[in-house]
Amino acid sequence: MAVQTVPFLDLANTVAELRPELDVAYQRVMASGWFIDGAEVQAFESEFAAYCHAKHCAGVANGLDALHLILRAYGIGPDDEVIVPSHTFIATWLAVSSAGATPVPVEVDPRTFCLGPATMRESGLQAAVSPRTKALIAVDLYGRKAPIRQLTAFCKENSIKLIVDSAQAHGARAVDGTDRGLFGDAAAYSFYPGKNLGCYGDGGAVVSDDKHLIQRVKQLRNYGAFEKYHHEVQGVNSRLDELQAAFLRVRLRHLDAWNRRRQALASQYLAALQGQSEILSPPGDSASCDVWHLFVVRSKKRAKLQQYLTDAGITTQIHYPVPCHKSGAYAGQFAGVRLPAAEMLADEVLSLPMSPHHSADQIAYVANALRTFAQQG
Repeated sequence: MAVQTVPFLDLANTVAELRPELDVAYQRVMASGWFIDGAEVQAFESEFAAYCHAKHCAGVANGLDALHLILRAYGIGPDDEVIVPSHTFIATWLAVSSAGATPVPVEVDPRTFCLGPATMRESGLQAAVSPRTKALIAVDLYGRKAPIRQLTAFCKENSIKLIVDSAQAHGARAVDGTDRGLFGDAAAYSFYPGKNLGCYGDGGAVVSDDKHLIQRVKQLRNYGAFEKYHHEVQGVNSRLDELQAAFLRVRLRHLDAWNRRRQALASQYLAALQGQSEILSPPGDSASCDVWHLFVVRSKKRAKLQQYLTDAGITTQIHYPVPCHKSGAYAGQFAGVRLPAAEMLADEVLSLPMSPHHSADQIAYVANALRTFAQQG
């Protein structure tokens, strides 16, 4: 097979595909003369809430703010603890710290990358609960939903909030195939450009059935005010702007089709990697439920594998090479702490090209390179 270039991601393709619709959205916002907290944001909040099968939605500036504002809206802060997965993007942890609370890490299932029934038994999840625990943040990592039903029961038993970091799983369903309306007490979304539902800048949202929570988030996002210059609490400036909301409304209409495309490409990868021992693929038990924000494999020879793919013209990335507890931001707080699963994943994970705009031929080329590497040992 001839060598070709396979980029990890090409966001320009989304613009090219949607340009007529994006142009209409752009012109509509420009003609309105209203750029903050207007009709586009309100319309997107309504449409995204309906898409998530939630009652309410609040647009915010980014995914980190979405998590942070949920915590603040629930009154979680200093002297409180929040349980977090050990393997995740650092924003999950930073949201807890930004609220003044303390992150308490628990391990994930190395096979699924998420909290799961096995880790609920073996990772010390129950032992992580203390009188100071106020919430658990579950992460729908790489496009797979965490087991929300089991985690909901766990949180109810322990009288704590379940917050879902769903920044990487727009439109994902539970492994049992039930609909996407599973978001704990509240869920946080990121619309960073590379997400399944991304904008052309930055953005985020909170979804929940809790009207009071959403109203509190909307107050906090706007300097702590519902009415201009009447600041009842110490809030922040974290607003989704009109132009990004308009673009998100366009992209939301295509999200399910794009997710189905991701699932088809993931099936190619899964078939190619079946039975390989050198390269461990993510489980295919929920291939039609996951939305495959990333397709992440594991290899004890990651550096060699990544270089092999680079030489073949295939761009890959590592999500994530530094465990949160070992990052400079938390090294002092967690000095001496060992989280074996997170540390192993940091050493082994490798993200392959994955987007709805990759072709079947491109994925077949990557899959062939993976098979060749595995056969060479």
